[in-house]
Amino acid sequence: MLVGVLGPEGSYSEMAALALGNPEGALCYFTTIEDVARDLIERRLDCGVIPLENSIEGSVGATLDVLSTLPVEIVREIVLPIRHYLAAREGADIHVVYSHWQAIAQCNAFLRAFGREVVAVSSTSQAARMASENGRAAAIASSRAAERYRLQIVQADIQDVADNFTRFVAIARRGRRAEAHEGTKTSVVLELKRNRPGALYEVLHVFAERQLNLTKIESRPAKRSLGEYVFYIDLEGNASDAVVVNAFDALQSHVSRLKVLGSYTSETHLTS
Repeated sequence: MLVGVLGPEGSYSEMAALALGNPEGALCYFTTIEDVARDLIERRLDCGVIPLENSIEGSVGATLDVLSTLPVEIVREIVLPIRHYLAAREGADIHVVYSHWQAIAQCNAFLRAFGREVVAVSSTSQAARMASENGRAAAIASSRAAERYRLQIVQADIQDVADNFTRFVAIARRGRRAEAHEGTKTSVVLELKRNRPGALYEVLHVFAERQLNLTKIESRPAKRSLGEYVFYIDLEGNASDAVVVNAFDALQSHVSRLKVLGSYTSETHLTS
């Protein structure tokens, strides 16, 4: 089985894929989330593991867009603690710090105090690779990436918030699995049929009157015109549960589109 993750080697997505039980030899590395999804759809991969949401910086927009627009679905979720390290070559005279923009934002207070130039790159592991080739650079990356690229840890746990977690999801081609969906968590994306006062309330009321607990609701631009939005909702329950099916049926008069993004199991690892 081939599993797509963000790369290069040493990324947090790689760590999530390994924590889900995928062997290291099965991993394929990509530069963008959309690249993972496209190769999955074109059957060059069996699944992908990509970041969905960080507890400090919120949702990953590229992942939400992929889930909303492409024929893929969530089949599993894993929550990992994210510990950021400043790492550099031995004896480096650090003038610049490389990292992914999400990691940079998660370490904002540290970087302000550190006072070096900060440059955003495609991933934390790419930052580590670049720092390994530059004696005037450091990277914000995982300890796994530091080890992979033979960097020394300059400072550990530099994230602004100690309890820093990221949700990663395993995605598969839509309809790939013949068996019924498993899991007690469901994600959907929907668009309101009419943009008028109370329209969103009517949608939420459908869930409330059936006592379905929503664990997340988030709006995102529909990318058609200013002021048009889609809504991403996580709820407790399986898409095949009678009460959930009933809720989705009741929503049809209120929404112009409703896509189930997956019903899945979720697990949390307390160490990274």
